Amino acid sequence: MLARVGLNVQPGQPVLVEAAIEGAAFTPIMSVYLSENCFKGIRKLWRMASATCVVESVAAMLLMILLSGEIPDLTGITDPELGGVASRGILFMTPSLIFTCYLYMLTSYYRLIDKVGLSVGISAMRDSLCVVPAVIAGGMIFGIEGVFIGASAGTVLAFFLSMLFVGKKYGWKNLPLLLHSREEGLKNYLFETEVNPERVTRLRDSAERALRETGVAARQVIRMMLMLEDLLMLVYERNGHKKVSAECAL
Repeated sequence: MLARVGLNVQPGQPVLVEAAIEGAAFTPIMSVYLSENCFKGIRKLWRMASATCVVESVAAMLLMILLSGEIPDLTGITDPELGGVASRGILFMTPSLIFTCYLYMLTSYYRLIDKVGLSVGISAMRDSLCVVPAVIAGGMIFGIEGVFIGASAGTVLAFFLSMLFVGKKYGWKNLPLLLHSREEGLKNYLFETEVNPERVTRLRDSAERALRETGVAARQVIRMMLMLEDLLMLVYERNGHKKVSAECAL
């Protein structure tokens, strides 16, 4: 379980405290990070999602390679020649899996930050603008196996063209999350800990130092530390001896 506390504070402004118990799904947590301008949280979650993308893609590639010889039986193909084509076609498709996964993740993120046109454009390149011409060209050059080669190559081409477009349009420093221009000049902190009395005290003290460094008024700092400690201890008490992780975004 993850207990999350977001503290959104500006000098001279009222204190806003948000507490939520959230699952580990990409979109809900990313939406919270985006609404709080928690750029460290956004980057952390993106790194985790990217790592998952790589692991899942590699696992799928290995599975497809291992099962490629069984494709005819699994799909009911009785013709030996067509079965061989199907088996080799699966192997030709495996290199594009990681690029496909990343592009789907990227388009989901761009929809989330209201870059709908960018998301649709990348989806179009992934699903048709790059893949269809590559499939046609591959088929004309290499025959039926070239269709699989073209589909795989088209996806890889769509990935690199998408990165090139985003880098050219929004700046290479903004690639791929479009955050660099938003986070310039903003101080952002993200603390993570296991919820127990000792760790909660450490997190509270770390958050206090961070707030004082940013010039938040002493009275507001005291109020925030009391609320932060009370919220996390409430989570601790309500969950008994269960292990609960928490993060605090400032």
